[in-house]
Amino acid sequence: MRDPQILHREMVLDLEYRGIKFKDKGIPIKMSGIPGSVRRMPPEKGQHTDEVLKSVGFTDSQLESMRNEGAIS
Repeated sequence: MRDPQILHREMVLDLEYRGIKFKDKGIPIKMSGIPGSVRRMPPEKGQHTDEVLKSVGFTDSQLESMRNEGAIS
């Protein structure tokens, strides 16, 4: 993570999320005129659970039941 070529190609990024600073991989594909960038952090655990399960047919009452049983959070 300290190799000059790796750093020059921005293959290691210094990021911050919720006050925590960390290093992560950069965008591996480099294209002139179309710079890649990290625009947002990955989702939190369970952030899209309802959206995904509803998209395959689960109802609100089924989601509530699964949440009460501890199957989802």
